Amino acid sequence: MYPVSRTGGDNPTGGGGAAPGAVDVVTAFLACGGRRDFATARALLAEDVVRAGPDGDLKSGREEYVGYLEQVLGDVRDYSYRVARAVPSADGRTVTVELDESLEEADGTRLSVSEAMVFDLTPDRLISRISVYMKVAPGTAP
Repeated sequence: MYPVSRTGGDNPTGGGGAAPGAVDVVTAFLACGGRRDFATARALLAEDVVRAGPDGDLKSGREEYVGYLEQVLGDVRDYSYRVARAVPSADGRTVTVELDESLEEADGTRLSVSEAMVFDLTPDRLISRISVYMKVAPGTAP
């Protein structure tokens, strides 16, 4: 797991003040999925958040996106993720995350996915846009 500070301030990666850093916000949001903590996830998202998925799908607005998360993660068993790295932009408004997710679907099928996600944040550190990019193994169809 990517080591992050639990305090924030003006430093985009955390440390130095009371407000959470950009990486702190993003990793807290990712942790919500594993815990199925949709209330906290909702609180970390801007009302007009947009999630652009790897298949060209768009989820617009906090309620639509959280509903999507509830649906996708609702029947999943044994969900885990590992953040390989989380890199904030110099201004702390964007965080790029490389992660591996593993889950067991309701029918017992095991699925492992590697992806990159780009998070844009508002000045008050709410997630306003999420772009998801899937890694595809050589020789396999996307």
